[in-house]
Amino acid sequence: MTCDKLGYESLIELLELFCSSSVGAKRTLTLDKPDIYSASSSLKKTAENKVVISSHKESEYWNLRNEDSKLYLFIGINSSKGLICAIKKAEAGEYDFSFGGTKGQNLWFW
Repeated sequence: MTCDKLGYESLIELLELFCSSSVGAKRTLTLDKPDIYSASSSLKKTAENKVVISSHKESEYWNLRNEDSKLYLFIGINSSKGLICAIKKAEAGEYDFSFGGTKGQNLWFW
């Protein structure tokens, strides 16, 4: 995953809103520069045009899948907090690391 400064700030704000929602949330984002290497070693290498981010009631839940030119990210509240920290690291200039679950269910920051 890579963003410009405004993109990182917007994504952090969105995920913080997800964390504060007691009923769950869902948002579809259009990707400006789809990249086949940004998500998960277990997913087929396709350049998704959109990402659909959904919060999940289980606080530690984390799942990625792709279909129909979309990357689907299902994330629990506690995982959202960890993802926010990872995005802040990338925004500060740290790269070449991943965040996420096991078995290839991770997002890479380049």
